[in-house]
Amino acid sequence: MTIHKTKLNKFTTLIEENKKRIDRVPNLRLDDNGKYTRAVSISILEEYYKLNFQEAFSAICEGDGDCKIDALHYSDDADTLTELVLIQSKYKNIPGDTGTFTGDEIKTLVSNAIAILTGRDLENPNDKIKEKIARYRTLLNENGNPSITITIFLATNGVIHEDHKSLQCILDAQSRNIEFVFADATAFGSEPQAANGTLRINIKDESDKTDSIFRNPDACMEGLLASCSVNDYIDFYMRAGKKQLLSQNVRFLLKKSNVNKRIENCFKTHPEDFCFLNNGISIVCTDYRVEPTAGALFNLTLTGASIVNGGQTTGLLADLFESEPGRYDEQFRKANVILRVFKASPEHAFKIAEATNSQNPIDIVNLKANHETQRKVKEFFNEKGVGLLVKDGEEIVFFDDTITNC
Repeated sequence: MTIHKTKLNKFTTLIEENKKRIDRVPNLRLDDNGKYTRAVSISILEEYYKLNFQEAFSAICEGDGDCKIDALHYSDDADTLTELVLIQSKYKNIPGDTGTFTGDEIKTLVSNAIAILTGRDLENPNDKIKEKIARYRTLLNENGNPSITITIFLATNGVIHEDHKSLQCILDAQSRNIEFVFADATAFGSEPQAANGTLRINIKDESDKTDSIFRNPDACMEGLLASCSVNDYIDFYMRAGKKQLLSQNVRFLLKKSNVNKRIENCFKTHPEDFCFLNNGISIVCTDYRVEPTAGALFNLTLTGASIVNGGQTTGLLADLFESEPGRYDEQFRKANVILRVFKASPEHAFKIAEATNSQNPIDIVNLKANHETQRKVKEFFNEKGVGLLVKDGEEIVFFDDTITNC
């Protein structure tokens, strides 16, 4: 397998950052190798599950009696409780080096995963693993004992041997609700879709949506026009996944734009006028559902959502929300924003992104940034550690070099 240089750079950076954080943990007696191995597990939980350092650190089980489980994570949330995450990590002094996991280590981990899945006790687990599994089983019992899926990460900044990915124990386990993620120097990093999210919206009436919903049956497209409070919108943005929601936007946040300054000033000084003086937000999705609530508002649930226009407004408001928490609570409650929601295929979603007007001028390079050909060229360079910058405001920190096309 070919090492993906940009992904390895990112993995290495996260590991080093987490090693420094571990260094600052009081009363932790570990050598550097132990700290780095833990930093690998923490980096996985940060990248794939968006945990912060403290949450990820609390998942660490590595040590005597760890049963080849270096980290164990689950969510207390009933909606995501059914996924149990087990991580086995290896740190290599030379990133991209081979000789990581042994077949016996993998077999032991898989055997213990099956034991957890079938309700059996592990053999001589340490106190932390014993406590975590007991609490997890209690939560499952309190929620009606739903069936669960175990996700096993084999994580290393080295390279996992290809034969180890197809061991018989792995193939057998995959038929038992056990999934595997091989995160290494060739394939690190999550590429999740935006999580489904729900917004409370204003539309005309549950029984008469003719002013709010429009359709093109021939193109299998449907649209919805609504409004919602900025507070609800930013909450949805944070919950559904910020980076994923902006993945089809023609550029990332441009903080120095004069237009953005006017958006910010309007929001801060005249929040009640914001809905009239802002272009609003355009969102494409694979599906949406409108449901009544006990009050005057409706719940809008979006599946596979992506912001194609209004990313500047969204990013600016989210930045205010995160950087100065509480300072603009009144504005977030008073301000509303127009939403244009489009249910469309990827092909039509791209056309909508091209055609939608923006408050900031967009040149032809920005508009073509999401074209499939452009994406393939970009990925080719990414594998070599070179960033092909096709959108204004793209992150460049993990590239060895860059080529600009914007």
